[in-house]
Amino acid sequence: MTVNHTRRGVLSAGAALGAAGAALGTGAASARRQTVERPLEGRVALITGAARGFGRETAVQMARQGARLALLDIADADAMRDEIGYPLGSRSELDETVSLVEAEGGEALAIVADVRDRDAMADAVTQATAAYGGVDIVVANAGIVVSQDGLGDYTPERWHTLMSVNVYGVMNTVEAALEPLRASDHARVVILSSRAGRAGAGVVGYGVSKWAVTGLMKNLAQQLGADGIRVNAVAPGMADTPMPYYMLGNEPGEPARSQMDEDQRGRSVLPMGLLDPADVARVIVMAAGPATEAVSGTTFDVNAGSSANSLD
Repeated sequence: MTVNHTRRGVLSAGAALGAAGAALGTGAASARRQTVERPLEGRVALITGAARGFGRETAVQMARQGARLALLDIADADAMRDEIGYPLGSRSELDETVSLVEAEGGEALAIVADVRDRDAMADAVTQATAAYGGVDIVVANAGIVVSQDGLGDYTPERWHTLMSVNVYGVMNTVEAALEPLRASDHARVVILSSRAGRAGAGVVGYGVSKWAVTGLMKNLAQQLGADGIRVNAVAPGMADTPMPYYMLGNEPGEPARSQMDEDQRGRSVLPMGLLDPADVARVIVMAAGPATEAVSGTTFDVNAGSSANSLD
């Protein structure tokens, strides 16, 4: 009887250990699933140009993956209008991005700053660090086009404005965030380039600025690699965001969209017209995540396969 009791005790103990092991296994599997489903959990991302377009869509997708967000924009529709000929993102649009992030259960801090202003960018990083304890990811997305981009369309002021935002703004953003990035175990910089920064596109100023951004990414990757900071770029083709409309002198929406979509289908290898901003944002988020652990100095082209028509 004693033996039977002892045996039953051993069996009961074994069953209990097995159940505990199964529970632990289930917990580990759950943790793995959470890591896969929310790979940016605990990360802090600073996104510039967050009021609309790629910046907004990237913010929403990063929130779904667990990141806390510092969302930066100039938030002034009339800023630079004389030089570029169209309205920039507004404060109400930036607030709407915050609301969309919060609707996903995410945390977002709205920061109004001009990427051309080094002191303002340093203050923005200070705000993000104070709110969230650091910055792990920088998405240097803020950029402008001009409504007329031919060789004879530029004044020195217009040229300076374009380069100040698209090139110096990226440098200011990365420089401002350098200290917290160096302190991070998951430091990523993702710079928005363009198909116009990979091949001729017939847009003089914008194209030159994005070629400069591509070169900047390469050199930042070399300089910051020893600090464990991965620096990559994403180069979208024409997408359904406000900027392409303004570049072509149109207002967003129909009928311009249908014409632009048809034109893009004629250039694309895949059966696609204007890109969905969500498709571009998915690549930005990927570049900011664990998939790029061994990747730096690379441009991810998102252009419906038109890279197949390139010599590089």
